[in-house]
Amino acid sequence: MRVDQIIPYAKRIGLDYIAISDHESTHSIPEAVRLGKELGVHAIPAVEANAWHEETQTNVHILCYYPMLSQNLISH
Repeated sequence: MRVDQIIPYAKRIGLDYIAISDHESTHSIPEAVRLGKELGVHAIPAVEANAWHEETQTNVHILCYYPMLSQNLISH
């Protein structure tokens, strides 16, 4: 789903908070935060990074909440 679909859906089902995470990108953070403020849903900015775990030879996904890029977009 796109951010402009996810945030209204979160509101419709009664969520107060939702984390929005792109894969290897932070491009949707500004829109998610803006829509969240408009609709009264706290959009938690996040990014998902792919990584390789050498020991187990496994592809892993690392989630980072509130990446530094997003700090100027949100108010605490």
